[in-house]
Amino acid sequence: MARIQRRQEQERAEREHWNDHDLVFPSRRGTPMGPRNLVVRFKALLERAGLPDIRFHDLRHTSATLMLTQEINPKIVQERLGHASPLITLSTYSHVLPDMQRQAATMIDELLTPIRADFSRGPESAGESWQRMADEFLAELSSWREERPQASAEEFQLILDDALARLRAAIKHALC
Repeated sequence: MARIQRRQEQERAEREHWNDHDLVFPSRRGTPMGPRNLVVRFKALLERAGLPDIRFHDLRHTSATLMLTQEINPKIVQERLGHASPLITLSTYSHVLPDMQRQAATMIDELLTPIRADFSRGPESAGESWQRMADEFLAELSSWREERPQASAEEFQLILDDALARLRAAIKHALC
């Protein structure tokens, strides 16, 4: 950033008609750069760096995808992108979510594995009880999500935590 600022100061000193707008990507006169000029300069930089030809807007998608895959809270990603809600962010970048869904499923599986082992030692009715509780749990989450499509990720997480706590309590009760 310091190198860019020094270059910009040099350019300002060399020009009589410099208009200082304190821009990151100024035109040669210091004014806002036109979209077409930005694209031309961006493409030249890509070529000079030996990088693949991408759209300038792809940088935004790359940033969002990297943040989500690094498990940065969707609310933070939403704010940085300027989306109205985390739901828009999550639906736009849903291609990132399958891996996150697998991670969540693995975590829940690890959480419930000891409980499943206890059920396997019980009578046949214990397995049916487990299946019924799991079905009720999934149905409740599904209906909650359908009833509240605009709900934030944080709200959904609270409901999920509550439902898991109730499921754990029901399973422990069934084992006693």
